[in-house]
Amino acid sequence: MLPQPRLRSAFTAIVLGLRARFRCYSRAAMAKSKFEYVRAFEADDKCLPNCWIVVRLDGRCFHRFVQQHDFKKPNDDRALQLMNKCAQTVMQELENIVIAYGQSDEYSFVFKKKTNLFKRRA
Repeated sequence: MLPQPRLRSAFTAIVLGLRARFRCYSRAAMAKSKFEYVRAFEADDKCLPNCWIVVRLDGRCFHRFVQQHDFKKPNDDRALQLMNKCAQTVMQELENIVIAYGQSDEYSFVFKKKTNLFKRRA
């Protein structure tokens, strides 16, 4: 059995070490950033079971992207091939997608009715 003073100092060292680690972790996990406001839009809502889930991704500043890459309007084959390749890659990564379709600068992905991806969070 350890003498009482040694036991107390060892216990104190462990507690202080744990507090320091927890403080570092909690600061990193709870760091404020300019994107903190996004949490206000999170909801615990879930999509209804046995229903299709459609996720639509819309381009942002697409006109600038078109200008930078010199794509021809209205439909440049290089741009269409690029968007299709991106959609194919997403479909390979997420096997729960049944179909993907594009229109203009957006792509929509339809998930299987039985998918539990992301716990069906809305």
